[in-house]
Amino acid sequence: MGKILDQARRVMALLNEGDRSRVIRITPMIASGPLSVTSSKFGGVPYLPEGVDAPTNAHGDPLGMIAQINCAELPDNDIYPKTGILQFWLNLKDDQWGMDFENPIAQDNTRVTYYPELGTPNANAALPRVDWDDVGWPIYPENVELALSFEVIQQGDVILSEDFFDAFVEQWNSLYPDQTIKSLWDLDDLSDESVTDFFDDFAEFHKIGGKPIFVQGDPRDVRDNLKNYTVDLLTIVSGDVHDPRGGEDSRNIEIMWGDMGTANWLITPEQLAARDFSQVLFEWSCG
Repeated sequence: MGKILDQARRVMALLNEGDRSRVIRITPMIASGPLSVTSSKFGGVPYLPEGVDAPTNAHGDPLGMIAQINCAELPDNDIYPKTGILQFWLNLKDDQWGMDFENPIAQDNTRVTYYPELGTPNANAALPRVDWDDVGWPIYPENVELALSFEVIQQGDVILSEDFFDAFVEQWNSLYPDQTIKSLWDLDDLSDESVTDFFDDFAEFHKIGGKPIFVQGDPRDVRDNLKNYTVDLLTIVSGDVHDPRGGEDSRNIEIMWGDMGTANWLITPEQLAARDFSQVLFEWSCG
């Protein structure tokens, strides 16, 4: 590890000591075998109770499940219910995956569903029959099923704030007055290796809780009816998938929202307390 990278990590650690949010970091992994229908996962086969089919879009076509969280598999938290399964569904017939720019809480072509108790799965549930050659999907290959692991961390609020870049430069120049920088990207010029790549470890990762990650602006800033959507149910970012086996398979598996974008699902505290997931805010964007 190079000296500049070590110094950058020290600056980030100091910034991370301020106001912090308790976050559940999610790591998707290539599964060592088939996952059970009730396991937490990105993509793959969803759990559906007896007599229940996949939710549908405005035209009656089944939606595709992008994420399933088994609440019992989560670390202790004050966001998700203690039991049951929460699922996140997107439109397979739309290159925006169902996002509604004018009304991000519309549920015509996206859905969040919650099953508080798990019973016998519906082995004959109606699921989408997809020709993946005609459909784009954030997970590639599109039919892959990714296992999830969860870890509670503390994430400094400044790291996801609009003041982050200025705060980093100020902290760096205070610690290293002989190596002053004008922007974060100057670090790569000081080093023989890429330094700025490591910031993703602190900021952009899949998670529950904390601050959402918006690439093209916060939709809550321009719509008064969204101001109270303060709870981050789920954030999924772009990137390669971890392979715990240490092999090379993960080089061909990735999650990609357009061009290195992010997706966020937000809910109000009141809706969450009532276990009402009928008006969840869904937003994704890319650079």
